[in-house]
Amino acid sequence: MGKKLKLILGITGLVILILIVRSVTSGGEEEVVVKEEFPLVEISSAKQVSSDSESIEGISIDSYSGSGDTTLNDVILESGVLIIRSAHEGSEDFIVSLVGKEAIQVSFNETGNFTGSVAHSVYKASDFSGDPGEGKQGLSEESIFELLEPGTVSIEVTADGPWTIDLLQGVPPGGKQPPVDWKSSGQGVIKWIEFEKGNFKISMEHTGAKIFQAYLLKSDGSHTEMMVDVDMESNPSVVDGRWSGAELINFSPDYVFGVEPGLYALAIIADGEWTVTIPATSTRK
Repeated sequence: MGKKLKLILGITGLVILILIVRSVTSGGEEEVVVKEEFPLVEISSAKQVSSDSESIEGISIDSYSGSGDTTLNDVILESGVLIIRSAHEGSEDFIVSLVGKEAIQVSFNETGNFTGSVAHSVYKASDFSGDPGEGKQGLSEESIFELLEPGTVSIEVTADGPWTIDLLQGVPPGGKQPPVDWKSSGQGVIKWIEFEKGNFKISMEHTGAKIFQAYLLKSDGSHTEMMVDVDMESNPSVVDGRWSGAELINFSPDYVFGVEPGLYALAIIADGEWTVTIPATSTRK
């Protein structure tokens, strides 16, 4: 009986030790990290292009891959927010441009290896007033925040290596309500954030040297809210791309005094690491 008792006590002690080690190493919680990947597809011919399309949770995704300079024709832009996710393997220029009938919008203008995302509002400009002529001013190369018109465009790609381009369009069924605490680097889009009525404090910090821009895009494409614009190239008075601060945004159905509540994407253009923090609570009105 003594030997059996010692064996039982030994096994029990071993089980308890294993449970203690697991608890300490995991911190008592299971952490799930979600990371978007940008797979590169090797294409043998510089002129060869492959494409694929799928639909996930109300969002359509059109994927293209190729190598070298290429033009993608008959690309349809739908009303809403267009998110372009791209990657490039190379040592020279990587430029992705949306080409309309009368103007060009440059989405990416980078050098060398690159991964990143950008967002554009797509909305029929003539819907803002009774003047249908306003819609002709949709595409502009002056600013990445210009309104794009729904319709057909071409995408011109300048590259010296393999690249991928994903076009995400459509309105998702819902998004994440604050709190939001996000950290990344370079160009990225946080999608989607659901803002209810009230005042929300959006805190941001950037450690880069040249550029930091942040803007909100309403899911239907009808509004872009510029929050931060630090750009050494376009603004000679800017001497450093570092930025730290907060913007208080009033989400209200009253268009005159605030931004309409709803579903938004938060787009960041940066050359360094950045953080975005949005508390869970708001000051309601």
